[in-house]
Amino acid sequence: MRGYVKTSVPVSLSLSLLLVSGFAAQMALANGEHEPVDATFQTTGTIVLKQSLRAGDFMLLKDVTPLQVVGGHVALKVPCDRNEETPLRVLVGSAGESGSALVSVELEIIEDLSTPRRDCVYHADLDVEHLKNELLAETGREVNITDIVLANSDENRRVRFGSDNGNTVTVNLLTAAGEDDHHDDE
Repeated sequence: MRGYVKTSVPVSLSLSLLLVSGFAAQMALANGEHEPVDATFQTTGTIVLKQSLRAGDFMLLKDVTPLQVVGGHVALKVPCDRNEETPLRVLVGSAGESGSALVSVELEIIEDLSTPRRDCVYHADLDVEHLKNELLAETGREVNITDIVLANSDENRRVRFGSDNGNTVTVNLLTAAGEDDHHDDE
């Protein structure tokens, strides 16, 4: 299937999708010919956090199944106490029908953008190799990171979000087909 621009120059549908999605494929040169190799691309999503998150509950920030996260960054502006602490945790791993495997990401506060007793800004780079090693230690199996969640670790109190609370998640994704830990039974 081909699309055309006003000058009647054909533009392939795959090139259009490449430009629209921001997808950047890596190509290898072998024997003078191009061969596709594992390709990665980056996606960013921003969510305005509304209302509240119940005690012990979570919300899904990103699910990239069947792809897998190979790097990324998380930033949050959320309620915090006077000690610059929040009960909210970012968890990464795989959530599947046969069981979930998630570990906590260590968040760092950005003090000059934070207002203790109100809102604090936290961020973290996703060190995928470290996180996968933690998942391996906890589960005894290799786990591809496909899910990122925001969890309220306080079992007794709801977290109420302000009108300007939100998060941004940027992830680098691997498009190559690998073992899909999201649905272990398939």
